[in-house]
Amino acid sequence: MKRLIFLLLAFILLQACSSTKYVPENEELLFHTKVKVDKPELSKSELKAQMRQQPNHRFLGLFNMDLALYNLSGQDTSKWVNRFLRKIGDAPVIYDEHQSERSQRAMEQYLFNRGYFNASVDVKADHLPKQKVKTLYSVKAGAPYSFRQYHYDNNASALDSIIHVSMKQSDIKQGKPFNSDLLNAERSRLVNIARNQGYYAINRDHFSYLVDSAVGHRQVDVNLQLKPYTRMVTNEVKYEEHQVYTINKVYFLLDVQTSSFSRAENRFMLSDYDTLQIAENNYMVYRNEPFLSPKTLLQQCFIEPGSLYRVDDVSRTYTNFNQIECLKYVNIRFLDVSAQEPSLDVYIVLSPNPYHVFSIDVEGTNTAGDLGAALLGSYMHQNIFGGGEVFNINARGAYEALSASFSNDYWEYGGELQLAFPDLLFFPDKKTSKTRSASSTTFSLNYDNLARPEFWRTTAALSMEYAWQNPRVRQNFNPIDFAYTHMPEERIDSAFKANYLKEGSYLRYSYEDQFIVSSSYGISYSSIPTGLDKDNRRYYTLRANVESAGNLLYLAYKQLGHPDDEGQYNIGKIPFSQYLKAELEATRHIPLTENMRLAARAGVGVAYPYGNSKILPFEKRFYSGGANSVRGWSVRRLGPGSFRSPLSGIDFMNQSGDVKLDLNLELRHKWFWLLEGAYFIDAGNIWTLRNYDNQPGGQFHWNSFYEEIACSVGMGIRLNFNFFLIRIDGGMKVYDPSGLTSDERWRIKHIDSWNDFAAHIAIGYPF
Repeated sequence: MKRLIFLLLAFILLQACSSTKYVPENEELLFHTKVKVDKPELSKSELKAQMRQQPNHRFLGLFNMDLALYNLSGQDTSKWVNRFLRKIGDAPVIYDEHQSERSQRAMEQYLFNRGYFNASVDVKADHLPKQKVKTLYSVKAGAPYSFRQYHYDNNASALDSIIHVSMKQSDIKQGKPFNSDLLNAERSRLVNIARNQGYYAINRDHFSYLVDSAVGHRQVDVNLQLKPYTRMVTNEVKYEEHQVYTINKVYFLLDVQTSSFSRAENRFMLSDYDTLQIAENNYMVYRNEPFLSPKTLLQQCFIEPGSLYRVDDVSRTYTNFNQIECLKYVNIRFLDVSAQEPSLDVYIVLSPNPYHVFSIDVEGTNTAGDLGAALLGSYMHQNIFGGGEVFNINARGAYEALSASFSNDYWEYGGELQLAFPDLLFFPDKKTSKTRSASSTTFSLNYDNLARPEFWRTTAALSMEYAWQNPRVRQNFNPIDFAYTHMPEERIDSAFKANYLKEGSYLRYSYEDQFIVSSSYGISYSSIPTGLDKDNRRYYTLRANVESAGNLLYLAYKQLGHPDDEGQYNIGKIPFSQYLKAELEATRHIPLTENMRLAARAGVGVAYPYGNSKILPFEKRFYSGGANSVRGWSVRRLGPGSFRSPLSGIDFMNQSGDVKLDLNLELRHKWFWLLEGAYFIDAGNIWTLRNYDNQPGGQFHWNSFYEEIACSVGMGIRLNFNFFLIRIDGGMKVYDPSGLTSDERWRIKHIDSWNDFAAHIAIGYPF
């Protein structure tokens, strides 16, 4: 450890001494910048973001790792090592006085746009020895201005009435600090409202403001102005009122070449293609054979002839067609065909993807130190019935070398058949189903065979799922999910059976043949639309899921009577499961600086077996620990409650429960190149709702559960390739509820073995 610290300090000293290695003679390295403000409410980070030139990024805010790596490279760029060091590092930022002046003006403009009309920014450059310079930006903001009135005077047209009504929902309110971003957002809001009322030709440039700052003490009046619509008629500019457009005809262009579009006439030249009317004023244009059915085209399209132009209808149409896997490219064009009244022809251009997709993947696995490999193969037909339906065949085989007390290995193989339709099937009101964007219906058939040293288990499942979403909310509903689990008794290890499945143990019900007939509903919400840069925005997500199983079966069988000797009702000779399960999770992401953000998560889950079940099926129970939970423990090594497993390895049978709590706080920081760091605190555990003999101390009690919340701290290293992220996290136990005494539970006082640490390798962020 001492040697590592010495090498790190030596490297820091080396990079400090050589930081100007590649700074040209008579030039200076921009070593440091500082912003000084006279108003504590002003954000220094936002002011720094206006700078046209900033120094090299500092690792952990302490030293220039990126610059040091660049400086380690040699002059000979023909050598790969020099090219690599320059690629992962950053070239020195050379001080430019002109860029400094531009930064000064940009800061003043930023302050002006936020109501600090009398603000000034002074910049001072401090030239240091060894070709270095520091800059100081001193901000004198003064007092900000606020809105006094926001009004619109025109009252001559139907559009004026729409604007007057919409201003009641404006974010521009009396007393609110002046902010030009609010004015820009208001213009966009008004344009969107007008376009959803048929005003196709209106845009942001038609709205402007007159801002009067002389009306009161640091107050402004804002007067909204609407410019008339202008067009050229025989080289003369004509001013007209804004018109409401209706949809005339809709053309679906199937694999029509872009060369058929004439820029001179602003229309598609379709004489070489076949045109088929598929509904009133709806036409399908194709060559040879159409690759999508008329029914699918009409179902996915919200733009209807005879209706007003609405920008929301256009967005929903884009969303619906983009969800269809067999489409590579979607474009919607409008042609003004106004004669007596303003109207539009619509051209929906659809280009196909290849129908057949094959893939074979090999992956490595690591389950709590047990290494293995998996082979995955799949075939997908992206348009099997000509309506955008996707047919999927997946096969998987996996092997894992177990390091626990059993000497044999772990095998698993199985497959899945899946058929997805781009619509909500069987809904009686098709109009209702069409109001949901990006909807689908998926049928799945699964088979899985798992062979462990302790037991063999075969699972077959059949399910149906509805899914629909908009940019912020995704919902899914499984009206039926049928699963059958078969565990042949002759394949259960005798020692395992003696320890866990003996008579009187409720846990043995989790390892018998079972039927699960369930329904579930899930919903997730994100506070920002999909596609925005989440790294630089505050946002939160909420997820909830409810699952119910066996209730209708239980009511039906109870009327018929004839339970077995243990009071359970059976399908054939196999009891069906009955339970209710609910999960809720909330996450919050807060950017602190350009390269640092805070992420937090709180999650809770409860599952209650009742009626025909005394315990949950094993695959429906919760577990704790692992890469996405309390990271001071390996997966399935924590809980339930204060339960202390007598086994040295994973006690997957007993370390599962009916209640789960996860609390996580993580500080994420960009280091250099592709590397990111994280520092985290995790807390949580699982509990059982009933007192099971095999899990002493595992039952949940309101008056004591908080004493059984485990806690760990740690840090991680992430390799971020943007399209995916490799994560290595190391956690250390702080508080272990399975300790025999209060003092022993605080592991932070007694770190004496590797059992107090856990390492995890995973793909993607934990939350």
